[in-house]
Amino acid sequence: MKIIFGYIRVSGKGQVDKDGPVRQRESILKFCEEHKFDKPFFYSDLGVSGTVDGLNRPGLTDLLSEAEACRQRGDEVAVVVENMDRFARDLIVSEVLMKELRLRNVALYATNQGFVDQTTADSDPTRKLIRQLFGALAEWEKSMIVIKLRIARDRKRRETGRCEGGRAFGVDGPATSGNSERTILNLIQRLRHEKVSWFNIANWFNANEVKKRNGQTQNWRGSQVCQLWRRHEKRLRKIERIKNEHMLEKYGDQRLTQEPSSRDGSGPASERVRGSDT
Repeated sequence: MKIIFGYIRVSGKGQVDKDGPVRQRESILKFCEEHKFDKPFFYSDLGVSGTVDGLNRPGLTDLLSEAEACRQRGDEVAVVVENMDRFARDLIVSEVLMKELRLRNVALYATNQGFVDQTTADSDPTRKLIRQLFGALAEWEKSMIVIKLRIARDRKRRETGRCEGGRAFGVDGPATSGNSERTILNLIQRLRHEKVSWFNIANWFNANEVKKRNGQTQNWRGSQVCQLWRRHEKRLRKIERIKNEHMLEKYGDQRLTQEPSSRDGSGPASERVRGSDT
């Protein structure tokens, strides 16, 4: 009897409820149907990076343990994945896992590479080279994704002062009762400039039914308005600091490297002084 296991993996927590797991499952089921395999038993690691060692993945560890138990009963065992980068995105991790499967006499198939047992490809140098090239490309692709995400996060921090976590009040906020969150902050700034107290600002908001983010139109308190504005000021200072650090890193402190010029613009001050002595 041949026992088939399907293995599904996505790297990010945000991918768990998206198309990835469903697409992989359908691809594996289609492969098994085309090659007359029995319906597979599925194991998954959702939100686990492909660079993590296989024995540190709960789903894959359970799969290998069950596969070994099936082999001891005399059953043939095979694992099917959508493609090899679902198995591993690191070349060394991929080769170590391949060795573990060979030791257990477990076959491995990738749906995008046809009916080829990846664990026996070592007997053919060309197949081995192609498999390792795919592994190296998957590792390179993973590194490029990490770099692109880091650049995007850094740019987001420069623009808004933050990247992770919830949206700050006033950053692209929804319109509420004719007033956007940014409009509310501008109103607080104007009233404070006119020396209006936090308590009276809160009373004005309650009287004019200005909505909070949760949709409530009452229960504005002076301390709450104060805290809202202080956080906004702190965020603006943080944005300015991050921008300055970015400019300093990109261009350097040119004020320290440029020599001061004379008032009349004729040249450096040192030359003007030397010229006056002659």
